[in-house]
Amino acid sequence: MAALWPLVKSKVLKHRAKKFTQHQSDGYVKIKRNCLKPRGVESSVQRRFNVRILMSSIGYGNSKKTKHICLVVTMTERATQLATRATNPNANRASNPNTTRATNPNVTRATNPNAGLP
Repeated sequence: MAALWPLVKSKVLKHRAKKFTQHQSDGYVKIKRNCLKPRGVESSVQRRFNVRILMSSIGYGNSKKTKHICLVVTMTERATQLATRATNPNANRASNPNTTRATNPNVTRATNPNAGLP
């Protein structure tokens, strides 16, 4: 039987990784680097003059379709059935006690309380 393929392949685009900075925070110590949107009427950043500091807006967020991609074991099995690629197939395996996990046998019980338990 031929493998099943999804109708629409959506590429996961991540949001902006670089932090937004507050205007004039590089020149003054009293102005923190935390991003605050400029509110002044005459602010050059607010009026977007001369391609100044970028302002944070809702447009830099993730896509709603690919926002919450965290896969559980059953979802990864379904992904293999549909012949799709999971972005993070080992996401929930470390916290799930029923799955096998590679551990160091030299770790003592003081640092690993679950060592040696069935």
